[in-house]
Amino acid sequence: MADTLAVSVRGVLPFARRMLVDERRWMTAEEFNTQLGLCQFLPGPNVVNLAVVVGKRHRGLAGAIVAPVGLLAGPLAIVLVLALLYDRFGGLPLAQGMLRGIAAAGCGLLFAMAWRMGAALRDKPFFLPFTALTVATIAWLRWPRLRWIVILVFLAMLLTGFLFSALFEFAGGEAEWAESGGSRLVLIGRVLEVTMRNPITGLGPGSYRLYAGMEPLSYGPAYWISPQINSHNNYVDLFAHVGVLGLALFSWFAIELARLGLRLRTCFTQGFAAGYVNGALAAGFGALVLMMFADWILPFVYNIGFLGFQASVLVWLFLGGLVTLEQIAHA
Repeated sequence: MADTLAVSVRGVLPFARRMLVDERRWMTAEEFNTQLGLCQFLPGPNVVNLAVVVGKRHRGLAGAIVAPVGLLAGPLAIVLVLALLYDRFGGLPLAQGMLRGIAAAGCGLLFAMAWRMGAALRDKPFFLPFTALTVATIAWLRWPRLRWIVILVFLAMLLTGFLFSALFEFAGGEAEWAESGGSRLVLIGRVLEVTMRNPITGLGPGSYRLYAGMEPLSYGPAYWISPQINSHNNYVDLFAHVGVLGLALFSWFAIELARLGLRLRTCFTQGFAAGYVNGALAAGFGALVLMMFADWILPFVYNIGFLGFQASVLVWLFLGGLVTLEQIAHA
């Protein structure tokens, strides 16, 4: 790992992905995306955290220690030499031009890596609403002057039917709806049916699967005598688990979180804190929308397993950083 990463003083992560996924095939593209998401949340440089994860996977504790050491040793030596050269020749126009070129190359590498990481999700169209809404919300918060243009374009696409038809075809069209969309409505109907026996407080965490599977279920030509019911909708899950009362409490939580983020936008108008607030608001809004299409956004361990829980909990811990920023603002 060190020999590959030592050649990239800037833009280390794209080289790491190329080696881990394309050349050595130590990880699949989806595994790389998942592990990188976890490493971005953990304290420390992303690529160093990733080196620890890869080392631990292949060589245990020794690998977890050696991998980051090997990762940092070569680049550290190069950076020290470059620092000495910069101290001596940094004021020259040629050196300044080289630095601007290196910065541009690093940005290009990161964009290329983001594109390739996104390509790994092409077989999962249900990620599209979350991604699109997160990007749109960040743009909405970052460039206020473009808001009316975005609204007009969105309304034009909505009124002409282009938006719905494009999303429908991207998601798989009639074939995908017959296989997945219609069946989800049948599953949601069964969950709502059993939950209406106690709509105020719900059936309890993880209970609706037992009750909903007590009767056979049919969809088209398929017939299940003992179905394993899953709503594939976090709001339906919330209603089934904790009823109308729980849905009301979650709605209050989401509203208060949004109000906190909007207040912090007036306190932090530039720098990392401003970017963090905008990113948290965008990710939170995207997650709330995606909850209508998936059942793993809220971290229910019984439903998605511990690996899924690790991925689901990240966005909520990320939103928790808003509380820290609020304490900083008060201080």
